[in-house]
This record gives sequence, C-alpha cells and structure tokens, in this order.
Amino acid sequence: MTSAYDTATERIGVCRDFAHLTISFCRALGLPARYVSAYALGLEPPDFHGYVQVYLGGAWHNVDATFEGVRPALVPIAVGRDAADVAMTTLWGQGRLREQSVEVQEVPG
Repeated sequence: MTSAYDTATERIGVCRDFAHLTISFCRALGLPARYVSAYALGLEPPDFHGYVQVYLGGAWHNVDATFEGVRPALVPIAVGRDAADVAMTTLWGQGRLREQSVEVQEVPG
C-alpha cells in the first residue's frame, strides 16, 4: 500500500514503488509512461522486475529507477498502465507458492 508520495518522501521501496514514482513524475510533466513487468539480466537475487517505458521522440525508452546506468538486458513480460495491470499472479481464493525459479542468461555472440 505504498504511494508514489511515500516512496518520494521516505526514499525507500522496491522496483515497483520506484517505477510508480517515475510514472507519476513523467505523467505530471505530460510525458506518456507505462509500467513494464520483466526479467532483468544480472538482477541479484533473480526475480521479476518492474521498470518504466517513457514515450519520447516517437519511441518508447526504458527507464529503470533502481539502477544507475543501463541494464545489460531487460526482457519484457507484460506492459500496462501500472503494476495492477500486469500482476505476476492474480488469485481468487487461497493459493500457495511451491517454488519459483527465474533465470536470464546472456547468449554469447
């Protein structure tokens, strides 16, 4: 239940929180922005990752507010207005995660 305001003022959060903050700033400036759920090469520990795409100059550009620089690879899974549009899972009733494994590798050449 973290808002963009909470993330900005407390300066703590996970990738999803910082993506929502970035989307809020972009939209306040009139820039189209969308949330991306993805795999990220080199993410430690391996897990799903959230970042933003901003529409500038006729193209969508990746912005990852949790990483200084450019990530080696971002593999998009789903795109939406915010994380609620692209949830990793949506359950009705009781559920239990038995195992999760995420692996992204760079292919040489």
